[in-house]
Amino acid sequence: MEDFDFVIIGAGPAGEAAAHEARSRGASVAIIDRLWFGGSCPHIGCLPSKSLLHGADEHAANPAAYSWERASKARDFMVNRPADAEEPDDSSHVHSLEKAGATCYRGTARISGRGHVEIRHDAKVHEIHAREIMVAVGSTSKIPPLPGLDGVRMWTNRQATLARELPKSLVVLGGGPTGCELSQVYVRFGVPVTIVQSGDRLMPTEHPRNSEAVAQLLRRDGVDVRLGVRATGARGGAGTDGADVIDLDDGSTAEGHAILLAVGRSFPLDDLGLEHYGIDTSERVATRPVPSCTPIRPTTRASWPSGWPSASTFTPTTGPCRGRPTPIPRRRRSASPWTRPGQPASTRSSTWPSSRRRPAATRWRRRSGT
Repeated sequence: MEDFDFVIIGAGPAGEAAAHEARSRGASVAIIDRLWFGGSCPHIGCLPSKSLLHGADEHAANPAAYSWERASKARDFMVNRPADAEEPDDSSHVHSLEKAGATCYRGTARISGRGHVEIRHDAKVHEIHAREIMVAVGSTSKIPPLPGLDGVRMWTNRQATLARELPKSLVVLGGGPTGCELSQVYVRFGVPVTIVQSGDRLMPTEHPRNSEAVAQLLRRDGVDVRLGVRATGARGGAGTDGADVIDLDDGSTAEGHAILLAVGRSFPLDDLGLEHYGIDTSERVATRPVPSCTPIRPTTRASWPSGWPSASTFTPTTGPCRGRPTPIPRRRRSASPWTRPGQPASTRSSTWPSSRRRPAATRWRRRSGT
């Protein structure tokens, strides 16, 4: 059985950052992911959506100069997807981790016991030993329990950000950031778009004035914004020109040749084997009290889902908790952005004197070392 100091389940931004940090400290590292190394952000999240938003803006300004085909090719370049490929290529992320000295496994990981991780791939199963285990699995698109949903052309952010062909029409369920930005992308390329939000405003976690500004901009671009209504069912191909139909609780309907689900995120925690460390994933609480342990504290660039401690590791045999959750040690950082490595503590200042405050551009250059 292979043995590692640090085993990371999930190779998204948090897992990658943790792997590089652990390698920089001399720890042996294994990192596992069942899909893309690098996670959703560079492949079906932030990068492709912002690339498409840019393309939509260019198209709105000059339709003849910036077509959907051009925007699609630019998006493919950003996510490293060859013209003849269906999926983005994550090899650059794998090479970066391997260059740092980490061992990469592509497969489905599960904690099979304290300090043991089981990896399944290509109909094979093997087990590795871990002194420390970090869970950084991220999230997936939530699929609501909507009757008839399995009979429609269902999209998540994955299909919406990787599409090479425009749909004839689009219904977006959910008025959060994902739903709003992708609504604007497609409507600006001429696709009839309806966005359905159960609450009384879009972007409900933002300030109400921001929500109203987003709604006004989407309506200006031609999006049919439906607020205060909830989907109650779906009927595949029952609409005009074979469009799928979403029934709403006010008696109205919305039709689209693709149905984008943007109603939130789910956390794939149930089959990770966290019960071996006394964690009940249904309630997100420890099943046994651990009064003698130091509270789990967060560390840089890694996090649990909302409501969980950030970036904890599980120590099977070491630490004061003897196998219970223990914190990753944190390096102390000066409050001053001007502190240089090796600068004596007595010369450090928590703030830059106001009389000597530099222009923002100068402060940025100094902070970044240029």
